[in-house]
Amino acid sequence: MTMTSERSADEIRAAIGRVPRWRHSIELAPGISTPGDPTKRVLRRLRLPADLTGKSVLDVGCSDGFFSFEAERRGASPVVAFDEWSSPFVDRPAGFDTVHQLLDSKVQFHRLDLQALDPTQLGQFDVVLCLGVLYHLKHPLLGMEQLARLTKDMLILETEVTESIINTPGMRFVEGLYHGRDITTWWVPSISGVMQMARAAGFQRVETITLYDTRAVFHCYKDAEMLRRHILSFSPAELVDVLPANQAGAEQHVRDLS
Repeated sequence: MTMTSERSADEIRAAIGRVPRWRHSIELAPGISTPGDPTKRVLRRLRLPADLTGKSVLDVGCSDGFFSFEAERRGASPVVAFDEWSSPFVDRPAGFDTVHQLLDSKVQFHRLDLQALDPTQLGQFDVVLCLGVLYHLKHPLLGMEQLARLTKDMLILETEVTESIINTPGMRFVEGLYHGRDITTWWVPSISGVMQMARAAGFQRVETITLYDTRAVFHCYKDAEMLRRHILSFSPAELVDVLPANQAGAEQHVRDLS
């Protein structure tokens, strides 16, 4: 992916001007960026690996696509993005489509709803980005389980949080009156609530990476070695209860892990 050097500055500015609303600030040429939020500040807080060569990346709730295109710039392939455009702030794919065209991007886009999709449609990805999405989900644990099914190695989750100091698992129901009366906001979780929900959904290791304002960044890992050690800590008799329903299946699973 390269910047839009073959297009004139006036052509780029005209394309930007045809989009009615921008959510992300995306640099399209030296000195020319879309008039959205300062997404580079969020990017620094994510601690996204600098080199994603050979990694597949999924951007959940991509909006204008800043993070999708940044992953592509860092070498990720394939990069897949999806959104359902239900936000009153970004209710159409015009921004994403414009940037995609101007950057000659190969990012694949799907119009999907995280809670309703069948994860087998997309498969699993080395890195999954879920940024500013969790509090928009009516069913956040279901959403986290969907994310776990889509993640092969690592989920980077950024969200609004409550009770940043008190380590109490929980969620505050806000009935869409949060975030400037955004009617698509429902739940604001506590930090420990996010961590416990991620572990319950299937992530073996969850780390709080960054806290800023009333938001937090989490790295959630599918740590296969940690899971293996955990399983082997059970006795064979206990494994019959916690692994496959029939004893033969459990015993075979123990042999496979040995």
